[in-house]
Parts: sequence; structure tokens; C-alpha cells
Amino acid sequence: MATIWFLSVVFLTCFLLTAFRRKKQQQGPPSPPGFPIIGNLHQLGDLQHQSLWKLSKKAREFSYNYLDISFSPFDDYWKELRRMCLQELFRVKRLHSIQPIKDEEVKKLIDSVRESASQRSPVNLSEKFLALTVSVICKAAFGLSFQGTVLNNDRFNKLAGEGFLFLGSFSASDFFPNGGWIIGRLTGLQGWREREV
Repeated sequence: MATIWFLSVVFLTCFLLTAFRRKKQQQGPPSPPGFPIIGNLHQLGDLQHQSLWKLSKKAREFSYNYLDISFSPFDDYWKELRRMCLQELFRVKRLHSIQPIKDEEVKKLIDSVRESASQRSPVNLSEKFLALTVSVICKAAFGLSFQGTVLNNDRFNKLAGEGFLFLGSFSASDFFPNGGWIIGRLTGLQGWREREV
């Protein structure tokens, strides 16, 4: 009998807390009604990345924990950082300045694939494109190629690979905003994200 009373009190408390919390929450943007646990996950379709991209074009407030430049708090530090990025990094002139680097590295990639094809040896395109990306980044950022340097070993490739995995990995928070962090903690993605950021 005591167990029934205890469960009734727990259930009633949870119900009242949920009802009270709903009243205090701000109204979100209009959306179709979702299911209790999965929300609107079923409406994303097979190509979730495209559905989320279209949604991000409509609702401009997507970012992880507001830690990027676009959605950061509006104070003097972030305002100055935005200004510097716009003036120094995100200019068309800056992109055109690294075009010769990109052309040279793509030519090296094509020559490497052509050489492998003439020898009839298999080509791992994932490794080749990773090496291309790392090579362009190193030349653009540091002014030197990573070939034949300390960065040539697997450490830098591992770092770039982890970055690609991080950006392309499944984030439960994208699908379950209220409880996705639990899945992120269980899978280790949340801790990895906090360490890297």
C-alpha cells in the first residue's frame, strides 16, 4: 500500500513540475505537432542533412552552444573578432590569394592518381583527399607544405581526420534537443566536443 502511495506522489509531483515548467517556458517558433519522445524526427525524411540545412535557412539560430562567431554574445570582444574576421579572413580577395595553392595541390593530386593508375595499383581516395585538404590548409596558414616535415607523420592526419569525424558525426542533440545530451554523454561525443571546443 505504501508503494502505491509513493508512486502516486512521485507521479503527481512530476506531472505538476512539468505543467509548471511549460507555463514558464517561452513560446518557440510555430511548428507542426510532434510525438512525445521523438518529436518531429519522423518528418526529416531520408536525407536528414538536407532537411536540417533547409530548416537552418529558415531558422537562423543554429549553432553548438552559441560558441561560434555568428551567434556569440554581443560584447566588445566578439564584436572586434567578427570585424577582424570579416576584414581579414572572409574576403573574396583572401580566397583568390590562395587559388594558386589550391591549383598546385590539385595538380599534384591528379598526377599522383594518374601515376597509380598507370601502375594499376588501387587508390584510396579518402586518404588522397585528406592529404589534399591538409596540404592546402598548411600552405595557406603556414606558408609551407607539410610534406617532408614533422607534420608529415600521422599526427596531423589524425587531427584532421578527427575534425572531419567530429563535424560529420551523429549528434543526438540535433534530433532530441531536451535529452540528446544524455546520449551524447553515453557515446562520449559530448565530452569529446567539450574537450575540442
